[in-house]
Amino acid sequence: MAIVPLQEISCLTNLEYLHLFDISGSEPVNFELLGVEHMKKLSTLKLAANSSVSLPEDFYSYILQVRHLSLTSFNLPKMASLSMLANLKQLILFEVGNINHDDLFELPNLEVLKITFDNNEAVAANLKFKPTLAEKCKKLRELVLASCTFSPESCDAIAKLPNLEYLSVPQSRLLEMRYLYAFAAMPSLRTLNLSYNINAPWSITWDSGFFQQIVAKAKVLRTVYLIGFSQYDSRKSQNDSVEFVFSR
Repeated sequence: MAIVPLQEISCLTNLEYLHLFDISGSEPVNFELLGVEHMKKLSTLKLAANSSVSLPEDFYSYILQVRHLSLTSFNLPKMASLSMLANLKQLILFEVGNINHDDLFELPNLEVLKITFDNNEAVAANLKFKPTLAEKCKKLRELVLASCTFSPESCDAIAKLPNLEYLSVPQSRLLEMRYLYAFAAMPSLRTLNLSYNINAPWSITWDSGFFQQIVAKAKVLRTVYLIGFSQYDSRKSQNDSVEFVFSR
């Protein structure tokens, strides 16, 4: 398969979708040569490295027009702020380093945020969201935080998100039962994914009261995913408004 020079891609000024993968750290992408800042219609940009690659400090300045950004195996610029990307509606970060938690919630138009940390480094991925999170992320509809360590402050902030419809926290750490109940009571949350939290204290000690509490506190919640769990309580009342989905 022939390799297309970056100069050739830069000629595609009407490009709306660009996906580059298998980027090597020994040959970082020259974004000036790539010409993405001249692609005024570019809406979706996906970049995937084959190892931990550092993005240049001026990376954000090239992609101000992008609305959907996906990065895999990169280190974000340390000195620049994600808040520059005010047009972002969707941000997906997979095994990405140098994430500034405060920057994530300075994006006024963000609707979807998905972060997956390296499971081996999850202890270091300690979420520390500010209490003002809900005030700044009123458009956030979908939030995925995988392989994270939760602080009480972060859980409190998440529970206050006014328009969140989907929350997924698989393989998390330090996620206490009281916060699961707080999530269930969120005003717009319809789906809660607790899959693969099989080492959490609540997953070991729960009884039928766990399910009853979720149902009692739910406002609009309809589905709780517990993929990876055994079905501890198979009894289901016909009056239950929440479906618990199990699978091993």
